[in-house]
Amino acid sequence: MWRDLAIRKRKTEVDPQIGIITEIAAEHGIKTPLLTRLVELIHDIEDGKREQSAETFNELLNAMEQEI
Repeated sequence: MWRDLAIRKRKTEVDPQIGIITEIAAEHGIKTPLLTRLVELIHDIEDGKREQSAETFNELLNAMEQEI
């Protein structure tokens, strides 16, 4: 995924590789806020809404801190 975003500047396979986990978990009533946030951030990078940067990574860290 990193290579797709950083080098090839193209969409990743985040949905079938990671997003599916959040879907299956939701079907079983399991919340996956960090994985959900990770998928959202990757989509934002794909869509040009965010840079692939330390700042974006910090968004994930912030979400993690809120869950602790």
